[in-house]
Amino acid sequence: MKAYTEEERAALAGLCNTEIKRWKAASESNPNMRYMVELMEIALAALTAEPVYLYEGRELSEDKAREYASYGRNIRTLYTTPPVAAIELPELISDAVNEAAWFLHDKLAEGGPLTGHQFNNLKGSFYEAMKVALGAPAEEKK
Repeated sequence: MKAYTEEERAALAGLCNTEIKRWKAASESNPNMRYMVELMEIALAALTAEPVYLYEGRELSEDKAREYASYGRNIRTLYTTPPVAAIELPELISDAVNEAAWFLHDKLAEGGPLTGHQFNNLKGSFYEAMKVALGAPAEEKK
C-alpha cells in the first residue's frame, strides 16, 4: 500500500468528507446506498487517525520520536483507528422489531390474510433473518 504524505492525507480526508455528504444525500432517496457513507466514514477514520510512535516496544511522544530518529534509531509509526462499531439488533420484543415485522406482515398480507400464529412465526423468522443479514450469529432457540 502506498505511503501518503500529510498533505495527501489531508486532501483525501477532505474528499471523504465531500463524498460522505454526497452519499448521505443519495441514500435519502435510495437507502441501499447507505453502505457508501459507511465506507467513506471508515476511510476518513483511517486517514485522520493519530500516529503512535514506538521504539523497542515503548510508546514515545512525537518530540521524543523525532529526537530518537535524529540519532538514527529505528522508530516505528503506527496509526490506530477505533474498531468499526458492530450493529446491534434491538430485542425481539422491542417496538422497532415489532414495527418492522408489522410492515413485513402488511406487505405479505397483500396476497391474503395471515393468522396470528403465522404472524408470530413470521416475526421470529424475520428476526433470525435480520441477524443473518447483519452477520450476527443466530441465537439458539430456547
